[in-house]
Amino acid sequence: MKKVIDLIKSAENISLFCHINCDGDAVGSVFALKRILEEFGKSVTAFIDTKIPERLKFMPKLYDAEYLTVYEDKGFDLFIALDCGDLKRLGEFAEVFENAENTISIDHHASNSRFAKENVVVADASATGEIIYDLTQMGNFLISKETATLLYGAIASDTGSFQYQNTSSKTHMIASRLIELGADSVMMNKKLFDTLMVNEIKIKGYAMSNFQLFADGKICFVGITKETMEKVGCLYEDVEGISGFPRSVDGVEIGLLAKEWKDNIFKISIRTNNYVDATVLAGKFGGGGHIKASGCTREGSSDEVKGKIVKAAKELI
Repeated sequence: MKKVIDLIKSAENISLFCHINCDGDAVGSVFALKRILEEFGKSVTAFIDTKIPERLKFMPKLYDAEYLTVYEDKGFDLFIALDCGDLKRLGEFAEVFENAENTISIDHHASNSRFAKENVVVADASATGEIIYDLTQMGNFLISKETATLLYGAIASDTGSFQYQNTSSKTHMIASRLIELGADSVMMNKKLFDTLMVNEIKIKGYAMSNFQLFADGKICFVGITKETMEKVGCLYEDVEGISGFPRSVDGVEIGLLAKEWKDNIFKISIRTNNYVDATVLAGKFGGGGHIKASGCTREGSSDEVKGKIVKAAKELI
């Protein structure tokens, strides 16, 4: 961590990136670190490939934070990837990052491929936001109340409001400290966990009426095709918001949500409850992530994808 902090402090013009189809931890971490470094006197530009999901747009809007979706070379002397497990997850920015001279990856995915020149990978951290907090403490960076709110949101998002098994006593201590620093935890929890976009309600209604159970109810599968999205009247990003639904069905150990990203290409969200390691199932298809929350990509028809992922899941029950 010290070498990374030294690199950050010596840089003047810094670019930040996160993974495609960004979640609350990625968005919160990017804009929190942007504020931290700007308040330290750095010039910082955030790049996000694919737009921020509608339900998360409130994060940058809170503080008029700007970001770019197309790369612009501004003479950056440091490139930092946040919450990204491998180079390809940077999407359109992967080549730019790969060819940069000074690169840092800050992440909490155990499957991280260490694709940067310097890598800070803390697999037992609940969220990348938790690592950013540690970085501020070790580097003596200031945390404003606005930054504290973003970091709180990043951590709350990846812990399911502190419900998931990745939540530790340290996670709670950091959250407590962020609230002491002025984090608006009430607003953040309301926005993240007690507010549903209309399209999310529509697609969740479909999922609740069309889920399938396998292995005596231990596996729950939901498939969402592009045709379904069109009929329901929602976008791909709306489907991302219901990734945890299949796991929430009583008696389920493995929850699977297959959503058609491009024609016959499905992104599969894998969520597990007790004894199954989600990274093992994701790894069978070239994916990765966390023990209880991972993902992978499969090509084929809806039925083909369902058949393969369910078959592999049954082998772990």
